[in-house]
Amino acid sequence: MASDGRASATGELATEEPLKVQRFPNLTEQAYHLLRQEILSRRLRAGDRLVERTLGDRYRLSKTPIREAIARLERDGLVVIVPSQGAVVRRLALGEVKDLLECRQALDAFAARRAAERIQREDVVELEQMLVAAERERVNGSPERYREHDAAFHARIREMASNATLLRVMESLESQVRLVMTSTTGLPGRVGASMEEHRRILEALRAKDPDAAALAASEHVARMLEAVEEYWPVIERGDI
Repeated sequence: MASDGRASATGELATEEPLKVQRFPNLTEQAYHLLRQEILSRRLRAGDRLVERTLGDRYRLSKTPIREAIARLERDGLVVIVPSQGAVVRRLALGEVKDLLECRQALDAFAARRAAERIQREDVVELEQMLVAAERERVNGSPERYREHDAAFHARIREMASNATLLRVMESLESQVRLVMTSTTGLPGRVGASMEEHRRILEALRAKDPDAAALAASEHVARMLEAVEEYWPVIERGDI
């Protein structure tokens, strides 16, 4: 039986000491948060089975909130139901990843353009602090915490765009985007390159240059897609 939270040879999550939990409004939300984090941090990987009883023992929850959390994760695009296997962590194909990143590329370029037209000095300071925090986690070798700051940086720019439809569309893609990010931060040189790309986005926003901001945001996602395509066999094997 596995002891590190990974799946056993049968593809089922091994039972271990229950995770420390925080307060949530209800048990379904708790199960959803814990399970989503395990998928996005790759403690649960593509193809791993999500067995209600095993997860219930792990999280000290009954089957009902686990089942409801799995259904929500299926709607998020992180879980699929496979005949004769049940719920498994979704395995994205390269074509799906390309489609996803192309959508994000267009949306983030639009968001950066709009943000550059509206940004205030205090917004620039806030984004600078986010990049400082991200760089600190990069140096400390904390990829999971780095990804949190990375996601927050982009989310804040989208908020600055002041477009409710943009936020709704990005929310529908967010879980799958985060899943891709989890893989790309492990690619050789990608985190350092990503930090430089973030700085170019910030400098364009600071200059209130909509064209430069849109271009920097678009190129950031384009470089991510290039890295995914170059290293796809390694990503698909789960070696990153």
